[in-house]
Amino acid sequence: DPVGLPKLFEETGFKNVQVDAIAVPIAIDDSRNCYDEKLAMVEAERQQMFEVIEMGLRINNNGLTDKELIELRQLIDIRFDKRISFIKEGISIWDYSILLMQIVSGMVE
Repeated sequence: DPVGLPKLFEETGFKNVQVDAIAVPIAIDDSRNCYDEKLAMVEAERQQMFEVIEMGLRINNNGLTDKELIELRQLIDIRFDKRISFIKEGISIWDYSILLMQIVSGMVE
């Protein structure tokens, strides 16, 4: 929650709260990433997808039937298994994501 952290700073007594952000592009096929790092990045993305599904189901546990949930998980696994096979075969597809890092600072008097 990007709003929650600055509010927490205010609630705990920080003054002059400031918020900055840095955009960090993440490209798996970037040559600065070694083979093991590329695999780890794909596995981390896979786990994030599963976590997002679980979070959504906690909010709305009737959002998917059991059959739909199984199918969705299978589709995610197929997608990420294919991405891993591209890495193993040395095929770059240059997919990327942009990570937004929030930086909150303040003063304590």
